Amino acid sequence: MSVRSLVLMMACFSLAACEAPAGQTQAEAPSDPPADAPADVGAVEATAAPSIEADLVRLLQCAERPDPTPFLIRLAQAGRIDLDRNTGFDGISCFDLAQPIMLPRVDDEGPLPVETVCAFDETYPETLAGTPYEGRLYQRGPGTSPGMLITAVVREPSGGSAYQWLEAADARISARTERWSVVSDDPALVAITCNRLE
Repeated sequence: MSVRSLVLMMACFSLAACEAPAGQTQAEAPSDPPADAPADVGAVEATAAPSIEADLVRLLQCAERPDPTPFLIRLAQAGRIDLDRNTGFDGISCFDLAQPIMLPRVDDEGPLPVETVCAFDETYPETLAGTPYEGRLYQRGPGTSPGMLITAVVREPSGGSAYQWLEAADARISARTERWSVVSDDPALVAITCNRLE
């Protein structure tokens, strides 16, 4: 059944004023699909919100200036980060994930588990004023603003996995990878970052 047919059928049922097509009695008119019938993929994609993983991929692709605040709020509301455990540095907020976010596999590489997310929003504190997140997501330190920033700290299954993921994800030039040596001496941890100052 097409998406258009499904929408028209649902509208008819809600109005209770549909006539059966020519040559078909009302009793023969199509009914709701059984509960175990496969959903129309187009209808599901049109109504489903992007997953947390898809949101993070979009931010890391760096096609536009990243806006990390809605993403952090979504993580907090889902219980994936604890806002009282900000382990940031230099004005950048970092939160360990209660459950890793898996960046989807690309090419021959398996999925990359994200263990920590870091961010900064240079429009803070204005954007969060009067909300429950005011003073909880970011603490602005002295010095130059880090700009609009999102970082995913991943555990590489093999050397260069994060860089290969970034290339295969069609990320823009303002996205980069670097060792996460700032807070850890674990050589398997690599930061994938999108940082735009403009």
